[in-house]
Amino acid sequence: MRSVYAHLPIYFAILENRKVCEVRDFLREKFTRHVDLMPRVKLPADNKDEFLLEKNYIELVFKSATLIHQSTYVKNKDIR
Repeated sequence: MRSVYAHLPIYFAILENRKVCEVRDFLREKFTRHVDLMPRVKLPADNKDEFLLEKNYIELVFKSATLIHQSTYVKNKDIR
């Protein structure tokens, strides 16, 4: 996964022993999004804007990536 922005920075933090993701300042909102990853899926913090989900079971990795994607879904705004 990659965190990409043009004008508005997005801050992505990894908490609680690489089991919880926190997304801040998404579209300048004050609301902080917390995403609990699936069991035994790890999210190492190696690069600045690139995140690598690690696990042997691909279904759990897909579900974790989907949870992160759904937490940043834009509602009631024109995304152009």
